[in-house]
Amino acid sequence: IEYNAENGLYYRDYAITLAKLGQVDEAQTQLEKGISLGLGQDSIYMAQGEIARVRGEYEDAINYLQQTIDTTVDQQMKKRAVLLSRDVYRTIGNEAIDQEIALLEQYRQQYESSGDLVMAEYLAEAYARKARADEAQADTYNEKALTLFRGIYDSGRVTYQLQQNMAILYEDMERFDEAEELLLQMAESYPQRYEVYKRLAYLEADRQQSKENEERDYSRMREYYEKAKEKYDGQPDDMEMQMLDSMMQELEDGGWFS
Repeated sequence: IEYNAENGLYYRDYAITLAKLGQVDEAQTQLEKGISLGLGQDSIYMAQGEIARVRGEYEDAINYLQQTIDTTVDQQMKKRAVLLSRDVYRTIGNEAIDQEIALLEQYRQQYESSGDLVMAEYLAEAYARKARADEAQADTYNEKALTLFRGIYDSGRVTYQLQQNMAILYEDMERFDEAEELLLQMAESYPQRYEVYKRLAYLEADRQQSKENEERDYSRMREYYEKAKEKYDGQPDDMEMQMLDSMMQELEDGGWFS
């Protein structure tokens, strides 16, 4: 802006940055300067959507972002508006999950065709959350999520988060062997990550809970727990590790390791 005060796009981006910092009044002021310089309507909608989101005016934010999507010819801006809309829906929570899914379903293939799998992964995550929120349709949405996750995995875009999401999904579907196989692969790939063994301990707890009392054996859970504790030492507090501590103490008190 100092070197070129006549470029309205700079004011748009400055307004968006200020909004992200929580300075919404100043953001609105800078946006007005950009508008006075002939800023395009799509850019105006985009900035207004960002500002409304920070203000917690989620319905307005969604409307502005949808107007951005409808008016822009800039594919990067459209993608940004779609992903920001997804963030707004996630912030709203489960009551907006159907809208989030519909949005991502509408635009996923458009970007996936060029090798961009971000929306596919977000859609898979949304399907998994839908499965947990709607027990009656859990099987359907778990299968949808797994299909997308497998497609991303098979494409070679293998990340820690993707593998963890898949393992949790297998666990939710009570496909314990597949979950364990994937988590053990992760343990080899990420030998310092205590979270892998934490997930294995929880997985083993779920596996044993699915059995009759007389058939349960928590020895493998204890093995995974001990490895998780060893690697967890010195890490930031993790509520799931604290819960795991409590579970192990309850099993100890219940005589499962005697």
